[in-house]
Amino acid sequence: MNLLIVDDQPNILSALTNTIDWKKYGIYTVYTASSVLTAKNLIETKEIQILLSDIEMPMESGLNLVRWIRQKNLNIECILLTSHADFIYAKQAISLGVVDYILQPAKNEDVILSVVNAKERIQKNNELHKKLQISHFSTLEINSIRRRFFENWPDNTKDADFEQLLQERINKLNELGISCAKDSPCIIFTTRVNTWSALPPAITILLNHYETILTNIFSFINGKQLSFYLDDSHFITILLLPTSVDLYDYFTILASKLDQELHCMVSIYYAQTTLPQLNLAYRYMSNTEDLFDSNGSSFIQRIHLPENDMANDQNPQSYQKYFKQIEAFIAENMQLPISRAEIASAIHVSPDYVSHIVRSVAGCSCKGLITREKMKYAKKLIKTTDQPIGNIASECGYDSFAYFSKIYKSINQVSPSQDRNNR
Repeated sequence: MNLLIVDDQPNILSALTNTIDWKKYGIYTVYTASSVLTAKNLIETKEIQILLSDIEMPMESGLNLVRWIRQKNLNIECILLTSHADFIYAKQAISLGVVDYILQPAKNEDVILSVVNAKERIQKNNELHKKLQISHFSTLEINSIRRRFFENWPDNTKDADFEQLLQERINKLNELGISCAKDSPCIIFTTRVNTWSALPPAITILLNHYETILTNIFSFINGKQLSFYLDDSHFITILLLPTSVDLYDYFTILASKLDQELHCMVSIYYAQTTLPQLNLAYRYMSNTEDLFDSNGSSFIQRIHLPENDMANDQNPQSYQKYFKQIEAFIAENMQLPISRAEIASAIHVSPDYVSHIVRSVAGCSCKGLITREKMKYAKKLIKTTDQPIGNIASECGYDSFAYFSKIYKSINQVSPSQDRNNR
């Protein structure tokens, strides 16, 4: 592979060129440039795979050079050097798909590591492209495999051979190029499209573009991820990191890039977990209907998985105890617009754990359970009383008769008036 080093300081160019045995690391030609203009000429006339550029230079900056490369859709992995540990620079670098960001004065070993990582990334992308060309699996089938891989993650509350199964999954991730160990920092996050400002692409195109954006952002901090979608507007991603990092700013960039490139506003919820606890965290975080807001704007929030509540998973009988309390609260407050927070306060657990209990016992969201119980009560009144249906709607907490009828029909397959006529 060929490397282009750009810096306006001759001593740095000389040091990076002459004090490193680049051939030892698979870099056979090293070009140098002392300005962005010279660098552009070299890129247009030579085959460059990796760029190592200073940011602060006269006339044009290294960021402008990377921006020019992206505008031309050139397949070049870019690494930036800077004397300033400024997140504004880092944010711009991530948005441009820069693979790494090195602070000056840089040690040779740091530069070498970054270039080698860029080279390996190019090789993996080339290998993946070849595999996709000859693979018999469609994107939909790959998505299904990934989803099953995590939905069937070993459960330390049910699997007697949990440790062995867990290690087998970890080994499989390493075979897929996702380096991790049992104690590796792990982030699980859910991304949901709230609104589209343009015609949505096909789901396969959407997933591929989404993964490309993730790679550009999280490779910057050496993150490795696997994503899959539950439907055409909801994605789940497992992200493995070498060290724990506060990711809020990176999720802000992710939301911004999805808006710019895919024309959608998203909500993102993320949580820190561990590989041994991934099964519980996945079930917890996949309960999206209760987690996400619905105001259409972008929203980012960290979820703290409640350890005490999660520990109750070791005693599934506690689910039934809490679930009966949830059902009782709904029955006692049927005429009110019940919220998950109100249920949580009444039974003295966290709102997120209410969702977890309902999902585990009833197989639906908390909102879905409330609706189901209200419609069950409404059906009973329609079949056994002569109350006007409008009164029944109010008794079930619905101000709009039209909306009540719509929900009733979606659950019972007949309208309230038809159900009454059929009694």
